[in-house]
Amino acid sequence: MSNPISQHEGVNLGANHQILWTFVSDVLSATFNKSTLLHIVNLKPGKDWNYLYTTPESLSVESDEKETAAGVKYIYTIKGMIPKDRSNVQVILHQMVNRGLILKVRN
Repeated sequence: MSNPISQHEGVNLGANHQILWTFVSDVLSATFNKSTLLHIVNLKPGKDWNYLYTTPESLSVESDEKETAAGVKYIYTIKGMIPKDRSNVQVILHQMVNRGLILKVRN
């Protein structure tokens, strides 16, 4: 995992949430197991999960429901404070805007 968003260069690492992400375009295949409610995501060769660094105090998840012709659409908004004082982090955050992401969240 070489994603610089996970690298905190200060002396106070604190507690952080482990959120892994990848672009939808980096997925080779995905399957869902109804009995375990788990998704298995296989990434394209050379692609890997990226780490996202956030602190517990700054991470929030908001959800909303919207009726569509196909049924209810669930919309999630995830907000978190990310140290972006480095140019390489700003580039990655800019690349994430308006792109499909898959998140792997662990407690």
